[in-house]
Amino acid sequence: MDLLNVLQQILNFFWLTLPYIFFGFFVANLIKASPYLDLIGLPMSYIARAAHLPKKCSAIFSFYLLNSYSALGMMSENYKEKNLTDKEIIISVLVAYFPKSINSVTFFLAPVALSVFGIWVGGSIMGVEFLICFGIAIVGIIAGRILFDPDTGTEKNPSLNPGPAPSPQRENMTWIGTLKHCFIDSVKGFYEITIVLIPTGAIIILLFNIGVRDMLASFLDPLLSSLNLPASSIIVYAAAFMSQVAAIAAIGTIAVAEDLTVVQCLLIYVISRAIHLGIGQIKSGFPTNVALFGKTLGFKVSAIDFCMLQGATIIMVILLIFLGGV
Repeated sequence: MDLLNVLQQILNFFWLTLPYIFFGFFVANLIKASPYLDLIGLPMSYIARAAHLPKKCSAIFSFYLLNSYSALGMMSENYKEKNLTDKEIIISVLVAYFPKSINSVTFFLAPVALSVFGIWVGGSIMGVEFLICFGIAIVGIIAGRILFDPDTGTEKNPSLNPGPAPSPQRENMTWIGTLKHCFIDSVKGFYEITIVLIPTGAIIILLFNIGVRDMLASFLDPLLSSLNLPASSIIVYAAAFMSQVAAIAAIGTIAVAEDLTVVQCLLIYVISRAIHLGIGQIKSGFPTNVALFGKTLGFKVSAIDFCMLQGATIIMVILLIFLGGV
C-alpha cells in the first residue's frame, strides 16, 4: 500500500467536499433568513406536495438542481431545528433523486455521453440514467403519501414539533448583521460536521486501499459471464472505481473494439454506474450523512439510499436483459 497515494486521496476528498459543505451551510442559513424562501422553492413545490412533504422541502429540492451539498446543508439545518422529522428526511432524500437527475443529466452526462457515443447510444444512456433516478423518486413520493397527511407534511401518528419561532431580533437585523449571523451559524455547523467527517472519511478511504477494491473486482468476474459481456469490460469497472467519466470513455473504446450492441453498452454503463455511485455512497455519502444527521439517522439515510440505488440498478439490468434477450 502506497501511503503517499492514500494520503493524497484523503486530502483530495476533503478538498472537493469540505468547501462545498461550508458553502452549503452558509447558503442554507442565508436562504432561511431571507423573505424569499417560498419563491425559491416554487420550481419543486409540486413534487414536494405530491409526496406530502412540508413547503420547506420545495426549496431543498430546488437546490438539488444546482448543488447537492447546499441542499443537504439546508436539510440538516431544518432537521436540527426540528422543522423536519426523521421520516421526512428519508423521504426527501429519495424524492430528491428527481432534481438530482436533472442536474446530472444536463450538466454532466449529456456532454460526456453524447460526445463519446453519439445521439442514439448517448441518448439511450441519458434515458436510462433518468429512469433509474425517476423510479427512486416515485418510490419516495408513494412512501410519503402513505406516511404523511396531505398538505401538512406531518406524520399521521406522532405529532411534529413545529420548531422554534423566528427571533424578533433576527427579523429586524440589517443585511450586514444577517450575513454575520449566517456566517457564525455556518462555522458552528461546519465544525460539528468536520470533527465527524474527517476521521470517518479517512478510515473508509484507507479500507478501500488495503484490499476492498480488489475483492469487489474479483466479485464481478462471474457477473460478466452471466450477462454475456466481454472480459475487456472489466476495464470499465476498474475505471469506475475512480471516475465515471473515465468509465464512460472506456465503454466507448470497448464498444468499438468488441462491436457491442446498444443493450450491452447500456448494461456495462448501468453496472459501472452502480459501482461508482455505490463506492461514493460508502466513501463520502456515509460519513457526510452521519455528520449532518447524527449516527442513527445518518446510518438509516445512507443504508436506504444505498439499497434503493442498487435495487433500481438490478431492476434496470433485468429490463435490459429482457429487451436484449441476453
